[in-house]
Amino acid sequence: MNTADSLLQPAFQETEETQAAERLPTSKLAIVALALGIISLLAPLSSKLVMLSILAAGLGGITAILLSYTPYLRGRGLAQAGMAMGIASGTWSMVATTQERQYLYEQAGQRAIEFVDLIAEHREYEALELMKSAGERQITGTDLKAYHDTLTMEAGDKTKEFLNSKATQRILAEGQPGQWRYMRGIEITGDHNGYYITVEVNKAGDTDAEPLVIIMYRSARPRSADDSSRTAYWHVHSLKPQ
Repeated sequence: MNTADSLLQPAFQETEETQAAERLPTSKLAIVALALGIISLLAPLSSKLVMLSILAAGLGGITAILLSYTPYLRGRGLAQAGMAMGIASGTWSMVATTQERQYLYEQAGQRAIEFVDLIAEHREYEALELMKSAGERQITGTDLKAYHDTLTMEAGDKTKEFLNSKATQRILAEGQPGQWRYMRGIEITGDHNGYYITVEVNKAGDTDAEPLVIIMYRSARPRSADDSSRTAYWHVHSLKPQ
């Protein structure tokens, strides 16, 4: 073999090896992992899609490992890409969910304090109105006490139950408005159409007393039939202890 042949031989061998690799079939699992990874990029839009991120990351990782020991199949890069997209979308979704939950807790806590302060100011009937949805509340200027005094049966019983509850009586007995603080969020249930948000409030500096548990309800709906934007509406769902 002359010098020219010896220099050209490695290049020819490399080309042949590349062509042989390109002729290898692509792993179907790798293709599926890549497809799942692409779809999982939608996960930040809905918490229900987080499982796709987990599935894409898991399948992509396992497939990449298997293909490293399987010389007759290719697609390791596709599997790794699917895994990377699954991890990225899952992380992004969890961060977005955490921020949304924190925002909802803060908003619910703020409104819970406004509700408690009304009771502390002996404006119980105004506070009672906040336990109704916006469309069910009495118009401004209504004599709320007189209105509730005329209620009978179930509606009247609910008014009495609220006024005589342990939580209401405690708030009335324990001091002026402005002394209550949002302590922490406990639970969020529901979906983007409506959330039940449970928070705790307590008197500032009173670490020994049992906190009040308030469940706020947040709904979101269009302002009008021809308006695509959604507006949040809040009301107090329940106050404990009853």
